[in-house]
Amino acid sequence: ADATSGEYDISRKDRQTGAVYLASGGSGNTDSNGTSQFPVICASGRYIAFASEATNLVTRSPEHARPYFEVYVNDTFSGKTTLVSISPSGAVADGDSRDPRFSANCREILFQSQADNLVPGSGHGLYNVFVRDLYTGVTTIASVNASGQFLNANSTISAINGAGTMVAFTSWASNLPDAVPGHPEIYLRNLAARTTVAISAHYKDLGADVQGFSWPDFSPDGKYVILRSLTSSVN
Repeated sequence: ADATSGEYDISRKDRQTGAVYLASGGSGNTDSNGTSQFPVICASGRYIAFASEATNLVTRSPEHARPYFEVYVNDTFSGKTTLVSISPSGAVADGDSRDPRFSANCREILFQSQADNLVPGSGHGLYNVFVRDLYTGVTTIASVNASGQFLNANSTISAINGAGTMVAFTSWASNLPDAVPGHPEIYLRNLAARTTVAISAHYKDLGADVQGFSWPDFSPDGKYVILRSLTSSVN
């Protein structure tokens, strides 16, 4: 499909051949009818993930067409686009979903969503962090505490390690370990061990210079986590 709708689209350019591939085209080789953004490409270059408010990227029933951003994955080999932000029953997410990230093997995709129906009991109008296994079609919520309880505040800006087994995320929730009232902290969720620990630096004396932490990311081997901080010093 050619991008002619005047909406923002997602494309990939081959630096060797110069060929441009449109990833956010509508189903049936049509132009998409909504804006697409937050693009990311997996390590192999085959899969492209993005968020879009278009309603014609995949075939879905009219009652599920909502004015939300949804997360999609496009297979550049087959040209097929798959909706990722869906409930266990296959229903479209009932809230904004965005900011996808791939694991290094392109199997797991991380994203944040305000939807209530991706995992039963989650949401309540809050943003949460989810991981979907593209092989099995199973979606797991990563933004929970060590007891597996859903969080009581937004959890957003996040990263996934190369193996797809650990997620670092930013949260304002007070039912997480070492939570600092009014300030975001960075937490590490081990998906296999089902543990959640605080990894951002903390201070016993919370001075005015403490502004919280955000924007975590992993080194390729998963050994290191970087983060942004507005504090005056980090020990």
